[in-house]
Amino acid sequence: LDSVLNNCITCTFGQFEQNRELLLWLREINESRTLENKVQFYGFDMSGCAPNPALENSSFALSEVLKYLEEVDAEKFKDLGKKLITFIDYLRIDDYSDDPKLQFFDLSEDEKIRLNELIDELIETLSANRELYINKSDEVKYLWGMQSAICAKQNIQFLTNIFNPSQQYSVREKSMLDNLQWILEIEKNEKILLFAHLAHLTKDIYVLNAEGKNVLPNNQFGEYLNEYYGSGYTVIGNFYSYLDYYEVIDSVKFNSFPEMMNKRYPYENFYLRLDNNDSIYNKPMIFGVPSSGGDAWMTPSKGVDIIFYTEKQHYFYKE
Repeated sequence: LDSVLNNCITCTFGQFEQNRELLLWLREINESRTLENKVQFYGFDMSGCAPNPALENSSFALSEVLKYLEEVDAEKFKDLGKKLITFIDYLRIDDYSDDPKLQFFDLSEDEKIRLNELIDELIETLSANRELYINKSDEVKYLWGMQSAICAKQNIQFLTNIFNPSQQYSVREKSMLDNLQWILEIEKNEKILLFAHLAHLTKDIYVLNAEGKNVLPNNQFGEYLNEYYGSGYTVIGNFYSYLDYYEVIDSVKFNSFPEMMNKRYPYENFYLRLDNNDSIYNKPMIFGVPSSGGDAWMTPSKGVDIIFYTEKQHYFYKE
């Protein structure tokens, strides 16, 4: 259990006691179920917490698929695998300005192009040898090997485009959609329950900086979901009015959506479906403050289907 929490639930979320309890509960539930009826637990964000330089492990997916390639095709691993291994230590960005370790931006432009070519060759190799590799391992191992290669490609694309203002989409947000659709395919379109920050899941979002400029020019994950699945899913938005932060209670912004909910419904906790005919929900409102600054806005009736409100929330990163 400790290994799963520490190595498989990234961005420090494995440290939360609530996630430990969740995994123990899932294990207990699954023990009494047949294989076909077990609850499966996946991550759908980019592999290795790539957007957070202090926590990232952007080489994890590539390392995993290379282990698989070595298992099923030793000859190809000696050639293609060894070439990719030389890039492993570069799949990161600096944690701080004086960080002495290798990082992605130490690669030349030609080397970045070569890395992208090699990862494409790896994906093509896995695809072309599907039946052979399944026979040498099994179908489940192959599917995870292929998905690890795709996740490695996502990491490389993210690092390549991280400071590129001309990119046409958010690599991370699009990767979430691609990974979710892979899960749906694996699970044969069984019901899926997603946990994520509301800024990722809301169907309607834009973030305005101090100058009033939208700093999210590309679609977010929730907007992709809305585009692909329409009314086929429900978003439960969690809002609160007070956050317990390092022993200080921070309150939400004046005239924000959470504050309006607090005034309108005098309860500490409640759960309700939005009435889309109520005019109060049909105008843009601030619903949060991103860590990068600015204000996150949405039109509630467009962004969420159900409100889950808790007056106070606890901040988990206390020392």
